[in-house]
Amino acid sequence: MSAERPAVWDVVIVGAGPAGLFAARAMAGKLRVLVLEEKGRTGGAGAMTDGKLNLSPHIGLDLSELGISESEAEERIARVDEVFLEHGADRTLYGVDAERIGWWLDRVSWVRHRTAKGFWDITLLPAKQRHMGTDLAHRVVARMTDALRGKGIAFSLRTRVTDIRRCDDGRFLVRSAKGEFLSRYVLAAPGREGAYWFREVARGIGAKIRYGAIDIGCRVEVAQAVYDEITQVLYDPKFLFVTPTHGDRTRTFCTNPGGRVRVEMRNG
Repeated sequence: MSAERPAVWDVVIVGAGPAGLFAARAMAGKLRVLVLEEKGRTGGAGAMTDGKLNLSPHIGLDLSELGISESEAEERIARVDEVFLEHGADRTLYGVDAERIGWWLDRVSWVRHRTAKGFWDITLLPAKQRHMGTDLAHRVVARMTDALRGKGIAFSLRTRVTDIRRCDDGRFLVRSAKGEFLSRYVLAAPGREGAYWFREVARGIGAKIRYGAIDIGCRVEVAQAVYDEITQVLYDPKFLFVTPTHGDRTRTFCTNPGGRVRVEMRNG
């Protein structure tokens, strides 16, 4: 972090994951911004995955909750994708072979109509996808971070934020293991690991809390040959199911073609 630290920041961002980095990018050159990150690197948990981007407004987004149209979502996704490309992401795209995707859509439709009504309510959701791999994802995030530093964004890594308080004058006091920071605004993006911590912080400053849906998942491992035929077309195919007993919506998530089975690191 620069030695020339202002007495009051315009914005303090808590968390240097995707949300924190892209928020900082939007403010770069316009505001005095400090990013505080507990870990010794930027990128959050996303930087430790296989670097996969789903370039579709129908995956991972609730457009009604966000209050934007599908076309606006597509424009924003395209801008985000361009940022990754600017910093060295692999330009190979999956999910662009219309003929092979059409074949799979027909096959899924055949399965859905051939079985008993309500038993196999299955849908395939095709989407363009970009895959970088873990090593390249690390390098891309590092380049993004360096570019932000070059635009005046300050970073303080290995800085654990302990509390956020609203001052009488409307500003915020951010307390951390490395000291206190005064800011006009705070953008909190602590990620999944910091969700419970931020819940208590939000209550302390009188912010409203709204709970989202919880996804319950299980990991299914199969031989690579079982799934190869479709992952060569859609790297991370999204199959949607409606269960016949209770009508629950179920989906495939985070396919890793040819990946190795390993223990999930949930806290770091």
